[in-house]
Amino acid sequence: MDSKTPTKRPRSKTVNAANLEALGAERLAAILLEAADEQPAVKRRLRLALAAAAGPEVLAADLAKALDSARAARGRIPWRKLRTVRQELDLLRATIAGPLAEADPAAGVVLMLGFVGLQRPVLARTKDAKGEMAALFAEALEDLARLAPLTPTAPAAISELAFAVLDDLPVAAMGPVTQALAPALDGVAVAELRARIETAMAPQRRVNAGWRLALQALLDRQGDAAAYADSFSASEAVLPPVGARIARRFLAAGQLDDAARALQCSSPFEGLPKGAVIEPDPGVAAWEEVSIDLKAAQGDAEGAQAARWAAFERHLSPDILRAYLRPLKGFDDVVAVEKALEHALAAPSFTAALGFLIAWPALKEAAALVEARSGEIDPEALDVLEPAVRALEGRHPLAAILILRRMVLYAALSDDRDLAKRTRTWMLEAESLAHQISDFGPHDTHARFEQRVYRHIGRP
Repeated sequence: MDSKTPTKRPRSKTVNAANLEALGAERLAAILLEAADEQPAVKRRLRLALAAAAGPEVLAADLAKALDSARAARGRIPWRKLRTVRQELDLLRATIAGPLAEADPAAGVVLMLGFVGLQRPVLARTKDAKGEMAALFAEALEDLARLAPLTPTAPAAISELAFAVLDDLPVAAMGPVTQALAPALDGVAVAELRARIETAMAPQRRVNAGWRLALQALLDRQGDAAAYADSFSASEAVLPPVGARIARRFLAAGQLDDAARALQCSSPFEGLPKGAVIEPDPGVAAWEEVSIDLKAAQGDAEGAQAARWAAFERHLSPDILRAYLRPLKGFDDVVAVEKALEHALAAPSFTAALGFLIAWPALKEAAALVEARSGEIDPEALDVLEPAVRALEGRHPLAAILILRRMVLYAALSDDRDLAKRTRTWMLEAESLAHQISDFGPHDTHARFEQRVYRHIGRP
């Protein structure tokens, strides 16, 4: 049989793998060459595929040239070409993360680091209104974080390359890139890169936030808690979230006394009168979490439990309550849960209480909270209210309707067009739930509520 003759005929004109294989290698090659002449993107893709087939060294060399070319490019990228440029860059990223990294993990890490280093020059040439280019580099950062732990030994010059890349990155990216790369660095490379960064920071009068975040990632890699603490100023170390971060490092290093001092000097409760109320705050919550872990590490189980309960009362956190329940024995956990639910029902913040009861979950108590304190529903807290409606609408339709009503009134009077559009959707949900309710108690029937709303927004 003639080698040019396909062994089988395509079954139809549908473009699929089976039909293309039936055309035969030579016919497909001719079609691809013709397409490559007309479309440079196809030619670039074919070249990378051929380079990958030739081996990782050839592929790495081709990719390095492509990265150099992208870095050297000048001039604005017009919006008409933005999609094409993004596709070309994404092809480079995918080839580095895929074929190259599979064949040579170390080369994959080096070139992915180089790709991440394109972020500033590329973004400077584009008007990335939709954030598509930024999303591409975020994906590359994820690739770097995935590949770095798989690299047995990075090249000796990795610290020099990493410093050059970091020096050309946006400030906000310097820390995350260093953190992603760190697992690929051995002790020598970490020390070299740390020394380069410290040398760059030494003459600076004001701390460069990007370099500091990069340095802190390396200090974490080395486990140098003292140097990590020294990277903050005295005025920063007294802030609860900073003190918590410092104490966490000392705790991990087994330096319990230093951890205790870091927490003491950053205590959010220092100097407050007994019984003073502190508003829930993520920084305070982080400080309390480390404080509890420190008490446990010191063997103070009773103190840790007392701190967990106090933290739960402030933050109404399901995770903190679960941690409090874990060491309890017998029926003590049942009693503790009942106490926690009672505390939530009486909590000053309706939104925090509802969020906790829905998350726990304690739907019966959540419904009781809504029906008793419906006037306190904050219609702006949609991230809490919408999940609450979904959770309550099955067994507690009245509570779900009361929440929907607050959302409807807020949306109906809002200047936000997107929010206002949701008014009718929520009204339809409320109408559907109203059929399940025979007694609205002290609350308006759905018909009366509907009249009030439609006076504002008109009937559909």
